[in-house]
Formats: sequence, C-alpha cells, structure tokens
Amino acid sequence: MSNHNETDHASTQSQAETIAGDATAADGDVRRRISDLVSSAAATPGRLLEGGANALQRVTREVLEGASKGAHALSEERRGSVMAETLEGLGEGLGKAAHATQLALEEARSRGETYAKDDVKAAIDDLRAIEDLLRDSGARLAKATGKNAAGAAEDLTEHAGRVFEAIRPSVEGALREAMRHPVSFAADAAGTGVDAARLGIGALFEAAGGLLSGAGRALGGKGPPKVG
Repeated sequence: MSNHNETDHASTQSQAETIAGDATAADGDVRRRISDLVSSAAATPGRLLEGGANALQRVTREVLEGASKGAHALSEERRGSVMAETLEGLGEGLGKAAHATQLALEEARSRGETYAKDDVKAAIDDLRAIEDLLRDSGARLAKATGKNAAGAAEDLTEHAGRVFEAIRPSVEGALREAMRHPVSFAADAAGTGVDAARLGIGALFEAAGGLLSGAGRALGGKGPPKVG
C-alpha cells in the first residue's frame, strides 16, 4: 500500500513537471492538463482517504513542486504565463473536487443515507483550506519565474485571488451541503435523530472520486467557471 501511494505521489509531481515544461504547449494547454491532473489525482482510489483532511493540500503541493521544476526548462517570459496557467488549472481542478463532493453529499441525502462524521469533517477542513491553498500557491510559483521575483509574486498572488473567486461558488456550495449533512453536527450520529443508512468510513471520498473519474459525464457543465 505504501509503495503504491508513493508511486502515485511521484507520478502526480512528475506529470506536473512534464506539463509545465512543455515548450510546445499551445495557449491554454497547461491550464487544461493541470486541471485534469488535479481531478485525476483526487479521483485515485484511496487517494483522499490517505492523509484525511490533508488530501487536497497534498495534491496541491505535488503539482506545485512538479510545475516549478518543469518551468526551469522554459524561457523567463514563458515561465510567467505557464505559472499563471498552472494556477488556473489548479483552481479548476480543486473546484471540480469541491463540486464532486457536493454532488456526492446531495445524492446521499436524496437516498436517505449519511456519511461517516470523520469523512464529513475531513471534507469540510479541505474545502475551508482551498482559498489559502491557492493564495499561497501564487507566491510559491513565483519563485520559479527567476528574476523580478517580488513583482512576479505580487502578480501571481493577485491572480490566485481571481482564480479563487471563479471557483468560490463551487467551494461554498459544497461547504453548505457538508454543513447541513446530518452527522456533521453531532459527536455521535445516533444523536441526530435521523433514521438514515450509515455509510462507512471513506465512502464519501470514494463517491466523490467516482464522480471525478467520470467528470465529463457526471459533472457535465455544472463545474466551476473558467477564470477570465
């Protein structure tokens, strides 16, 4: 299990490095491919279970580390646009993960099922961390742009703010749904007074991962809007 997870982590970082370091990529390609990579990493079986509330933080760190390395192969001018697209793709991928979580929670509620309290708490923690993750990512990616790092950091940090605003509806929608989920307010689910089927630990992340795996079909056009 450990070796498998280590391979997954290395693969995510390696793929991000390859994507960001592609000097032949057309405008928008880095953004799209990073978005797909984040969604794929979040959908990997067991990926969100390992590390609990640190799941999205871990995926973000791996993408940032890989993209930063890949950017060193590019011209200084090209690095700036690649870092901006990496941020946008990261934001879109996190937005998709948030939306998939919301859908999984909504579907369970419609079926009269409840997820484990630990799952819901981990999801809430991850969702609340997304804004800080993106803003911090802007500063971290700026270090890969070479000289004029102070100005680059300011530009990318501002861009990260715009990226978050674009996915804010997805994040807030998922948070609202998680907060209303019956077990999220009780130390003991039995104390909620809700007669619902109990789903095991990890079921929420498995369901969200399944939605992300089939994002083109399951999420349709309801995902986060693109950054202008």
